[in-house]
Amino acid sequence: MIQNMEQCQSDGDYFRAQLGTDRGFLVTFNTYTEESVEAGDSEDGGYSDYESMEPDELDSEDGITAVDKACRYLTRGHSVEASSSHFHPGVWYSDCDNDTYYRTGEQIQHSYHPTNFSEDEQRAIFDAVKAGRK
Repeated sequence: MIQNMEQCQSDGDYFRAQLGTDRGFLVTFNTYTEESVEAGDSEDGGYSDYESMEPDELDSEDGITAVDKACRYLTRGHSVEASSSHFHPGVWYSDCDNDTYYRTGEQIQHSYHPTNFSEDEQRAIFDAVKAGRK
């Protein structure tokens, strides 16, 4: 039994457990305020969710793979940039446009960390995102 759910979520353990062995993304966030930006830091941050990219029965029938779903998720659902201009295992992707809350001035940026993908699958995702940014 989880004793401290808040700590478990902030450490990402809860979301890793939810994703299990599925290929997908662990989603993190950083919240920025005017004051935190002036200080050169974020106001808050941590893990916020997970997204499985495992194909369902219909996807499999259509030949859609986890990599296909991941590429579509990043390039169609989000406008993202890779954490590096050159591929290496562990590259993650961040939103180009932050969610802005005009009443408070807070901005939230989400990042998507590939999890349980092989190195070749990570490279295919990187190449697809890079091609989509041209």
